Amino acid sequence: MGDASAIWVAISSLGASAEVRLNDVSIVKVAPQGWLEIAVTDGLQPFNELQIILEVSHPPRLGLIGDVGLEIAQ
Repeated sequence: MGDASAIWVAISSLGASAEVRLNDVSIVKVAPQGWLEIAVTDGLQPFNELQIILEVSHPPRLGLIGDVGLEIAQ
């Protein structure tokens, strides 16, 4: 992946349980929490699809509260 040595998906606040998938592969299932970083370097391909599947079957339906981004270390 170019000059990057490590890449993470960063989620600033998750208000529901969720499954995170990269390129149709489940990489983690998590409970509601604050800051979360998920290493994705090994699963990356030239083109990628990230899915965050939230479990929000009952109120309050908080879901994905904060930002989602990539962190790249060189």
